[in-house]
Amino acid sequence: MDKSGHLEAYRFHKRFLQDLQYQNGPGRWILKRPDHIYAFSELLEVYPDARFVFVHRDPLRVLPSVARLTEILRQPFTRKIDRLQIGRQVSDRWVLG
Repeated sequence: MDKSGHLEAYRFHKRFLQDLQYQNGPGRWILKRPDHIYAFSELLEVYPDARFVFVHRDPLRVLPSVARLTEILRQPFTRKIDRLQIGRQVSDRWVLG
């Protein structure tokens, strides 16, 4: 999505949330997803009234947690997990963020 952009994904996301909202009635959505930091402009284009809360956590605790989650999500799709590669990818991604 970094290469193709996040705009269409957020448009789909909004339609999905609107469907859930229709089923459950009025309310406010609170979305906890640190990866939104990579697509603020697209997020604001689709959700112009969005509000942001930045929560700081110790990177020495967060990055291993993100790496472990990445490992778990990849396991069903591969025969070999390269933890070093995952660690580098996660670290590089969050430095960018």
